[in-house]
Amino acid sequence: MKVKLLPLIILAFLLAACNGTVAPKATPVPEQITLPVKEGVAVGAQHTPAASTAGPTPTPAYWAEGDAYTIAWISDPQYYAKEFPEIYLSMTRFLAREQEKMNLRYVICTGDIVDDNSEVYQWEAARAAWDLLADIPYGVLAGNHDMEKTRGGWELYEEYFGEAKFAGLPHYGGSYKNNRGHYDLLDIGGTAYLFVYMSHNIGRAEIRWLNETFRAYPDRVGILCVHDYFMTDGTRSETGQRLFEEVVATNPNIYMVLCGHRYGIYNVPETLEGGRTVWQMMMNYQAAGDFGGSGYLRLMQVREDKGVIHVMTYSPWLDEYNMLKDDRRTLSGRGELMYDMDADSEAFVMIIPWR
Repeated sequence: MKVKLLPLIILAFLLAACNGTVAPKATPVPEQITLPVKEGVAVGAQHTPAASTAGPTPTPAYWAEGDAYTIAWISDPQYYAKEFPEIYLSMTRFLAREQEKMNLRYVICTGDIVDDNSEVYQWEAARAAWDLLADIPYGVLAGNHDMEKTRGGWELYEEYFGEAKFAGLPHYGGSYKNNRGHYDLLDIGGTAYLFVYMSHNIGRAEIRWLNETFRAYPDRVGILCVHDYFMTDGTRSETGQRLFEEVVATNPNIYMVLCGHRYGIYNVPETLEGGRTVWQMMMNYQAAGDFGGSGYLRLMQVREDKGVIHVMTYSPWLDEYNMLKDDRRTLSGRGELMYDMDADSEAFVMIIPWR
């Protein structure tokens, strides 16, 4: 009898894992990674994190409690690929190491994976960082620095992050033009998610594909990931307005829009006709300090039992939460003040809009 029950027990465990009830076990993260080389010189000498000039701030716990799970978000890491690959590695190594502690289930990247898309060494640096997440589902898209013809075109993006890299993974739903766009399907906690990505330079064909994809999964919670959506003042760009009118407003299963591209940290919830709230967020720290963004990333802890998402911003490189402290509401970069930002958009509690 025991022999007959064993296959059923194994099958039940596998089905639970596929349904998102069992978090994947992380594999050991390598300590030493060979950094890429440009013109015979190792890129990114080891930089010591500068001491924060901001006042002390309470350190929130990043680990998940109870049935909470975490979705992480990285945007515009281009300067890390170009100059500071050890910061790139610190971000994804942190996510890989703390996967179980924070119950990390998915990672999002909203573009500008590299700065100069014709430079192989930058793609090598980016791949070295993202390959640390081999056990964690993640999705990427191409920002303008990853695909513009004046910088080298699509060739290296498609080589390093094209469809071939993701095809066959259980969460990968489908591709548009060799991963210029794609969608991921994940069941996490009690929520069926649909993460839909589209790279920079969105036109009529891309709008059509986005609409077809969201409409194919009307019962899933839709999250739209793009590069260009907001301006630096927190208003929608021309592309963002078109996406809002032709995609976000017309697909009732979209509840979140994530973007980068321009400097800024914004959180703009908007309630549409019928009572649906869409949380529109921009995050881009590449002008923060003198190290390409200082390694800040976004952690979104979902508490379905409480009906909320705790949003926080953390730099594994600095071991510091929230660059914009109460007394420091300006994003500084390369030695000069650049843009005023809303510190309340770094750490906040979001009501789950799809409940």
